[in-house]
Amino acid sequence: MNVLADRIRSCDYLYLESLTEPSVNAVKIILLEAKAGSPVDAEKIASKYNLPELRSILAGSRNIEHLPGCSRFELVWETYIAYSIVNESYSNGEPDTSGAVGERRRFAEYSRSRYLDYLAKASFASADYPGPYRHWALYCEDHTIDIASRVDPVITELAPAS
Repeated sequence: MNVLADRIRSCDYLYLESLTEPSVNAVKIILLEAKAGSPVDAEKIASKYNLPELRSILAGSRNIEHLPGCSRFELVWETYIAYSIVNESYSNGEPDTSGAVGERRRFAEYSRSRYLDYLAKASFASADYPGPYRHWALYCEDHTIDIASRVDPVITELAPAS
């Protein structure tokens, strides 16, 4: 796709900042790169939940944070067939048998997938109408986002949030 797509794929962690529809049937997603940051306060968390065993489990853990120097990315699909967001705690993702185009890390493109199979049953979209389309997936820390579209996303790097 492009260099920015590869940069998104190489991020250690991603957070969804926003998802909007800037015009009818277009979707815009803003992602935040994140990294291991400040230490987790294991004592505070163990006390909050009254689970003393958390102290040792969380010892040495770090928060995943959008830090100075981390990137912000905007992805815009000018038109889409469908998109969905699943709480990442409930997401199965795509199996290895899905037809990934290139590397699958944080940002994947599929020519064949469960999501495309679902759309074939849930809609009348097909290779005939509106024409061939693909599936992109974003695997964020709290969300799995699936987008089906005939067009590639336009990806830009944004200035850091103020």
